[in-house]
Parts: sequence; structure tokens; C-alpha cells
Amino acid sequence: MNKLIISLLAVIAIILALTVVISKKHEGVGFKIVFRSARDAPMDDPDFKQNPQKYFELYIMNPDGSNVQRITYNRFLEAQPDVS
Repeated sequence: MNKLIISLLAVIAIILALTVVISKKHEGVGFKIVFRSARDAPMDDPDFKQNPQKYFELYIMNPDGSNVQRITYNRFLEAQPDVS
């Protein structure tokens, strides 16, 4: 039982170490996070309360959370952004 726990902890430590290395590698030029949000929606609008999906827009930001920019301005459903 102790060997199993030690083995699991070792695997978790390796995964965490690799995650830090990989995330540091991706902090280079051009790496952005794309997400959807209704942050600019009229929260008190009855239409928003009935159909909030149509108020979601796509945003892009730096990995540290800075430089948030809205990149869509429409009433279409924005879901599962895919970029390359």
C-alpha cells in the first residue's frame, strides 16, 4: 500500500513538473488565450435572462490575463472557439 502511494505521488510530481515546463515554453511571442464570455451583456435586460447564449462573445488575452480584447460583435452563438 505504501509503495502504491509513493508511486502515485511520484507520478503526480512528474506531471506537475512537466506542466510547468510546458506552460513556460508556451509563454513565447504570439501565445494567446481565447475564451467566450457575456461580460459586456446587459445583465438587467429581460432578454438576457431568457436567452443568455446569444450575448456571449469571443475574447482574447495574454496568458497572464492582461490585454483582454473582445474579438466578436454579433448576436450569433459563440461557442468552442478553435484557432491555429
